[in-house]
Amino acid sequence: MKLAIDNDFFCKTVLLGLADRILSTFEASAADCVLLPSLAPQLRNCKRSSKVFRAYENDAEVLLAEIARFGEMDAQAVDSQWLDKLASVDGIDPGEAQLLAYVASTNAVLLATHDKVCLRAIPEVEGLVDAIAGRVVIVETALLHLCETLGFAEVHGHVQQHLARTKDTAIRSCFGGRRERSRWTEFVHRDDPARDQSQDFLDPLANPRAEPRTRGERRLSRSPTVG
Repeated sequence: MKLAIDNDFFCKTVLLGLADRILSTFEASAADCVLLPSLAPQLRNCKRSSKVFRAYENDAEVLLAEIARFGEMDAQAVDSQWLDKLASVDGIDPGEAQLLAYVASTNAVLLATHDKVCLRAIPEVEGLVDAIAGRVVIVETALLHLCETLGFAEVHGHVQQHLARTKDTAIRSCFGGRRERSRWTEFVHRDDPARDQSQDFLDPLANPRAEPRTRGERRLSRSPTVG
């Protein structure tokens, strides 16, 4: 299965040292996946890029070396009609718009994203929920799936080796400190009142055991990819 990967998803999973393992759960390799053409230039100019990329300034060289293993999204494969629909939607930046249009234009591609603001805006685009239903993967879902398939101890041990590199508060909360197992359980079941907002899309998009919260989420969660 091919994945179209957004910049933040790529950076987070690579720096956690789990990118290849996550891709393998979808029977994919780096060569099967595509990244945005904007990723490399933004990493080379982290100081001048968005706040997201400034957080990766110290690891830019590592990330740039990994990019070479991945493919680049073909702009010719993007349906311009989808781009037109996405262009004026608040919360969807140009990069995410390209990825969404690409996935909506090609049936055998999954969207791997960490942009929750973008995901919440998807129902505002006519027809987009149906076009990408069951083909959205977020970092939390990918980690949950790894914990279920490999075992929490193995994933936790691996993440611990790379934890200093991640700025993601939810991941650090779940895998850091002495209460790793209980914190991860709280994260999965949404029992922690102080949980990170990234959980909002954990269950509805990729976990068939959960009840989607809104009409748009119910449609987007149809035929879940993993879980």
